[in-house]
Amino acid sequence: MTPDSDPRHLYENVLVALDPDRNINNGEPRLWAVLFDLLGIAVGTSVAHVGSGTGYYSAILAELVGPSGRVTAIEVIPDFALQTWENLAPWPQAKTIAGNGLTDVPIGVDFIVVSAGLSLFR
Repeated sequence: MTPDSDPRHLYENVLVALDPDRNINNGEPRLWAVLFDLLGIAVGTSVAHVGSGTGYYSAILAELVGPSGRVTAIEVIPDFALQTWENLAPWPQAKTIAGNGLTDVPIGVDFIVVSAGLSLFR
């Protein structure tokens, strides 16, 4: 947890809790920056982001692909999917799907970025 909701805390390379009771966080920003760079995500490419959380990294991906690219943010938790949809409003190249990465990844994407877990229920 950060002391407040000021986004400057993200620059401290900390895990930001999205749902601390369930151990769901946004991941470390520096790690994701390095991973995105290694992937070479470029303007005009298409990316599926599985486990978009509240859309922070989906927005970064939308910036990377630019207006000619496409980002599909996929989130299984309905409240997070709604937040993703609201937070991605400034990026018309990004859309949100309230769904899962097993059945809802669009065909033909250039990259699939997964920042989600999987639980098997018996």
